Amino acid sequence: MHITKVSLQNFGPFADSNFQFSGNKINIVTGNNASGKTQLCGAIIAAIVGRSAIHIAEQGIGPSLASATLVSGTSEEETILRVSNDSRIEVTHTPSPLAINVLAAINDFNSPLFLITKDLHTRRLAKFDLRSDTQHLPDNIKSHELWSNLRNIVLANPNMGSGGEQMIAALLRELVVRKKSGLALPLLIDEFELSRDDGVRDFTMEILTEIAKLSQVILFSHQKDLLPQQINRIELFRPDHHIRSLAGYNYQLFSPRNIVRTRSDPLKLIKGAKFPYHENRGCELKEVKGSNPLSSIKALVDQYAVAFLNAGVPQKGSIFWGVRDEDRRIVGVTLTESECEGRP
Repeated sequence: MHITKVSLQNFGPFADSNFQFSGNKINIVTGNNASGKTQLCGAIIAAIVGRSAIHIAEQGIGPSLASATLVSGTSEEETILRVSNDSRIEVTHTPSPLAINVLAAINDFNSPLFLITKDLHTRRLAKFDLRSDTQHLPDNIKSHELWSNLRNIVLANPNMGSGGEQMIAALLRELVVRKKSGLALPLLIDEFELSRDDGVRDFTMEILTEIAKLSQVILFSHQKDLLPQQINRIELFRPDHHIRSLAGYNYQLFSPRNIVRTRSDPLKLIKGAKFPYHENRGCELKEVKGSNPLSSIKALVDQYAVAFLNAGVPQKGSIFWGVRDEDRRIVGVTLTESECEGRP
């Protein structure tokens, strides 16, 4: 799957703009500060994620539109977010089936990442086992002189290392996950910075080249001089006059506070996606079968409640209904209107 086109109207600093991207290769969006790199990255996210990805300025110029064209095989689909302000603010999100697949992957902690930023690229390193996952790395990566040094650093502490080394570790993790999963999810990297150290820079680009063999890569960076000339480039220029658009990217959507969930954080569950946690003594997954789901749930609630209370240590317990325990796939629970909470 890859993104071929992004169209924007009154979104962030863009009054009316179209951008073309190449599939299954490295794309680079460059520009000085305030030229709109992160807003363009955010527009792609907004077209896929919807309302939560945007900030609305009620007095801004509208209507606003962010659309992204996604291609997978012979399928080409457009996913669109519109914001109008005729008599009141109204947001319309029309996600395509391919966009829904991206959403499912975003909510699956075992899937490839859709977005990496310099503040977030370490968030999953704890799940990246450099001992067992080495087999999935190509020989040219494992034979690189920086590989052994980086491996020792990350094994000692996933949060250690320079910014460049941490980015390399995050990219290695993405390379492994994409090889293991077979998911060709586009990879967006905002605020991308290459090290000025020749060795680190070359190794970073070598890993990105390997990822680009599996899926599309789109980099957003202010560095024009350090990036190879042969990759597909889009250069943004600071607009002559600033426009205040009705809609723009919500920078807080993928902030560390929002994206690094704890067990007490609310979960966004999408049917067909994988549940992000494994079963343990405080987490039970249960698929609900039969023609009377409420009766099935009621019959088991007391049993599980007693089990949680008798677990031997003070703890919280959660039962997640509508999740298959064998593969953690979210299948949902079908209820009638009268069975739903708050219905008469």
